[in-house]
Amino acid sequence: MPGETHPTPVAELDLPRLEYLDPDLRGERFHDVMLDLRKRSWLARWDLGYFVLEREAGDFFLRTDKATFPGVRLLELLGITDGPIYDSL
Repeated sequence: MPGETHPTPVAELDLPRLEYLDPDLRGERFHDVMLDLRKRSWLARWDLGYFVLEREAGDFFLRTDKATFPGVRLLELLGITDGPIYDSL
């Protein structure tokens, strides 16, 4: 519709990258990297998805019915679609 705006898909955003699996990302360096990322954006990308860096945004995503907890997807990828562990997520 004319005048209607659509949000930009997250994959198209120019986001800072977090090298989450970097073995040196610990201790003081971890805190420095996280603070730097947070100054640049509320969201960071990595190979398997995104990290929410802002508390309010994190609360939103944890509470919304439109988001799926990654544990559910991981279980489904392993073929687990029912049972006590699956049902608890």
